[in-house]
Amino acid sequence: MRTPLIRAMIPVLLLATAPAATAGQWVKVNGIGAKADCANLVEWKEKDKPSYEKALQWQLGYLSSAALNLPKIDPMKNLDEEEVVRWLSNYCTNHLELNLSEVADKFLKDHRRN
Repeated sequence: MRTPLIRAMIPVLLLATAPAATAGQWVKVNGIGAKADCANLVEWKEKDKPSYEKALQWQLGYLSSAALNLPKIDPMKNLDEEEVVRWLSNYCTNHLELNLSEVADKFLKDHRRN
């Protein structure tokens, strides 16, 4: 019973560490998406490592947190999970040097719903 509640709270908790600019200040990002880069993601996918799914779930939580707290932007409004994962994975494949949180930020910028 507690597991669904904890999972539901993850995006909310991630907001506390997401790199959102508030009054010109950035907050610290934690988790696998803060430590790993796209080269890691591509390698994990090729080797079918559990870290691949963890990293994608981290990014989805990051984006969900942004959507919860910036409803006017709502970057995933008309997209299903598969489309978002495909975009993140494809973008990473072409930008191996980027950190996973940077890719999530790029998704937010490219999918604003103002």
